Amino acid sequence: MNNHTTSDCRYFFYNKVTPIINSLTWVEDYLLIKWCNYYNDAVYEIWQSVNGGAWTYFADTPANATSYQFHCKQNANIQVRLRAKLNDFISPFSSDSAIFKTPFVFQYPADLVGLAFTINQLNIAPGFTIHIDWGDGSTNDLINNNAAYVHNYPNAERYWVTISGDTDSITFINFAFANLFGDIGVWILPSGITDFIFNGNAVIGDISDLTFPATLINYNINGIPLLGAFSVINTLPAGIRIFNISSVTINGVWNINIPVGAATIQMLCGNCNFDGVPRGNFRWVSVFNFWDSELHEAEIDSFLAYVDGYFVGAVVPLTNCTYDFSGAGNEPPSAAGLASIVSIQAKYVAAGFVATILHN
Repeated sequence: MNNHTTSDCRYFFYNKVTPIINSLTWVEDYLLIKWCNYYNDAVYEIWQSVNGGAWTYFADTPANATSYQFHCKQNANIQVRLRAKLNDFISPFSSDSAIFKTPFVFQYPADLVGLAFTINQLNIAPGFTIHIDWGDGSTNDLINNNAAYVHNYPNAERYWVTISGDTDSITFINFAFANLFGDIGVWILPSGITDFIFNGNAVIGDISDLTFPATLINYNINGIPLLGAFSVINTLPAGIRIFNISSVTINGVWNINIPVGAATIQMLCGNCNFDGVPRGNFRWVSVFNFWDSELHEAEIDSFLAYVDGYFVGAVVPLTNCTYDFSGAGNEPPSAAGLASIVSIQAKYVAAGFVATILHN
């Protein structure tokens, strides 16, 4: 619908005319929202509900907009609503849209890395199907376990790859070293996934609100140039064994808590420029790697004092461990930190294990 005159606009506001959403369509890596613009010069507020959660404000559109490219969460059930506003006038909300199940999306650069795109591993729970649109006019449906699955592109171009269908049934993803582009900051991990291996790609994203599924064992995004602070506050799942975010461009506070665990846990987080390192449970930690992470003396001392205080009484190490605070950017521990190292190593020896603690 065309824009209306200023007098029409005032009439619509005073009479609380409700905006109407016309359509939701997935395009490349965004949800395209279209609506009727009754309100001349007004902007529209975009609101969303993710997986049935509370309604939250997302963004304002430019004035007189009739569409919006919504870069929303992927692998999610999305609903949208909107309302117009101009000066002190605010319209009622539109009716809530129908639920739109969003896919996983990334871009494959056939112009940079060749025509053959290899999915190292993509496993789907029994009884479910995922649909892959390769972006070149061809599609495939996949079930069960798929190793070294190759798709050959016709031309050296960039292609948007869309994975839809029963995406929450995916249990294992290994797209390592495929030079993929996209935003994994909007990905919601499948609820039953065990392994998410995405290292060696060119995706970006703010993962500060990442939620770890309870089933997760291996999370590996080593070498990805992510943007935004990593300030997750939820505990890693009890079954986590490998957590590798080394060489990831992240600046922020680390608030992840290491679980009690039941087998060895490797924390590989070097070269990430953290303001702080995680606390939690260290009995099963076998690798705690924070080299080249711009850590200050006070944080290293504080961490070492924490570990020394953690191992007390019946709480003893259950495996050998290498703690690494060496490398460019990390400051050396103080005399107090060195004293904590001596005490920690003695506690490992008393339990029949060895703690190797590397530092500058």
